[in-house]
Amino acid sequence: MPTTVTTLPLHGLALLLPEIPADEFDALVRSIAESGQQVPATSWVADDGVEYLIDGRHRARACERLGIPLVVERLEGDETAARAFILATKIMRRHLTPSQRAVAAAALATRAPGQRGSTAALGLTQDQVARAAGVSVRLVRAARTFLDDTELTLAVLNGALTVTEASGQSRADRMRTTAERLSAARTSATDEWLTPLWLIERVERALGGIDGDVAAEPGRSIPARWHLTAEDDALSIDSWANPPGPGTSDAVTDEGCSPSRIWMNPPWGKAHLFVRRLLREVDAGHVSRAVILLPARLGTEYVTAVTQRGYPRVELTGRLRFEPGRGAAPTARGEAPFSSMLIGVGVKASVMYQEFHDVGVVVQAVRS
Repeated sequence: MPTTVTTLPLHGLALLLPEIPADEFDALVRSIAESGQQVPATSWVADDGVEYLIDGRHRARACERLGIPLVVERLEGDETAARAFILATKIMRRHLTPSQRAVAAAALATRAPGQRGSTAALGLTQDQVARAAGVSVRLVRAARTFLDDTELTLAVLNGALTVTEASGQSRADRMRTTAERLSAARTSATDEWLTPLWLIERVERALGGIDGDVAAEPGRSIPARWHLTAEDDALSIDSWANPPGPGTSDAVTDEGCSPSRIWMNPPWGKAHLFVRRLLREVDAGHVSRAVILLPARLGTEYVTAVTQRGYPRVELTGRLRFEPGRGAAPTARGEAPFSSMLIGVGVKASVMYQEFHDVGVVVQAVRS
């Protein structure tokens, strides 16, 4: 049954297809203004309990511009059902090139080759999405080689590159990254690399002090009141609030805990899990503000979720060079294989600009 909402966060599934041209969007706004929203948008409740918009982002923008509620129908089911819905209703509904359809289809294929079990449990196969999108399996497989590269993916979706061109560029980038990592390994006796001191000093000023480091390296080098290492498993503990004790950063609760100021440089393979957990901690009042260091992969679901809240980010210039950890030669340096960014959760954009404007570009989403 359709309902009306003011706003919903966008899920990554809603971003699989390129933006419609400006003139088409203006026509959509005029149509809704004159005749109302004829086709409901579609929402879906993910495993994290958040209701996301998975279809209808242009209708949502149009309604926001007009200052009227968005009409939404909620899709029931798991993530496989949500991906199947997008595959059936969106990919073939728009005039897309084979490369654009292949990228969108590849993003929906979640079932690994050789996995046994029901489709509902394991997701959609590459064969299934290729048939539904009307492209070859080979093209879908080629698209999957660069899906984690937001820039290449957007270039294909926007028609600037074909899948073949993007796949070739991704292969060249991976070969270069591998060479850089091998070079770093030859100059160091350890794989423990630390966030550079100059960056941490600026983070301390931006936060007004660091209470907790929830993804601490074993040496606990960050000047925080408390640390959670991989052995502590920050994702499984009950709360990231400050434990009872002196030196708390904000108002103390009845239980003696207080909202914390967090530094977070998560394992980048689990960045989405740490960001989702941080946002839940913020919503629960356990964290007052935080600064996160992440790969500069715009368009990912977790970066979108943070950006939509209006939190400022700093796109760092060049590649961040990490300091050597325990066992490394003092002269060793480890350069990140890609660009990095900082996100100030609950930190004013003016504060992020004051501390980081000389080392990157400060960006903040503006919602009308």
